[in-house]
Amino acid sequence: MKKLIAGLLTAGALGVTALAAAPAQAATNGMQAEFWPSTSDRITISGYNQNGVHVIHTWTNVKEGQEFKASGYWWKGVIGYSGDHSSPKTCDIPTSHPGDYYSCPGLTAN
Repeated sequence: MKKLIAGLLTAGALGVTALAAAPAQAATNGMQAEFWPSTSDRITISGYNQNGVHVIHTWTNVKEGQEFKASGYWWKGVIGYSGDHSSPKTCDIPTSHPGDYYSCPGLTAN
């Protein structure tokens, strides 16, 4: 009985170790977008999310000249985006890419 319990505990410990050692998975069904806006303090994105639903969202917490990660939305395919002082642009977001964010060209003044 002691050998059975010891064997079960060893197997359980190996299983936990295997789970903890598993590498993190990058996005496989869409990406979050990131930007370097030089002249905008708002960014609006329009496109399709990971579920194929069309979404439009505006972020107002953007700092000019700093990296901005549009968190909370997973995009795939071509998105349209613009800032409050910039021309509209497009970015083709891949379905799968290393990491969770895909870098789109920055927003500059009109």
